[in-house]
Amino acid sequence: MITAKWTGRATGSNRRLETNRYGHIYSSKAYKGFKKGLAWAIASARHHAIYLGHVRVDIDYLIAAARDIDSLTKPVLDAIQLSGLIRNDNMVVKLYQRKRAKARGAEDEIEVTVREVAE
Repeated sequence: MITAKWTGRATGSNRRLETNRYGHIYSSKAYKGFKKGLAWAIASARHHAIYLGHVRVDIDYLIAAARDIDSLTKPVLDAIQLSGLIRNDNMVVKLYQRKRAKARGAEDEIEVTVREVAE
């Protein structure tokens, strides 16, 4: 079982893409930074572990009450994959999420726990 904690400004998939003045679409800096920061936190906690089978992911969000957790799910799962803990986020067979409210303007906190499951 691997548990990692991250603090900062979480950016969901609804703010993932931006367009430049020439019409080219690219991932926003905020989205990339969030995903890379969370991936680094997970990679630091994993101690070279790699899960090869199905996994269960528990995500505990401490974010502003008005924010949706559904748009945060994709970058969190992508960060787990980017960290090298799993090969692909399609290995996730169980996903549990909990959101707790935090004052608006305060930094977001996310705790991610990943464990192998026998299925």
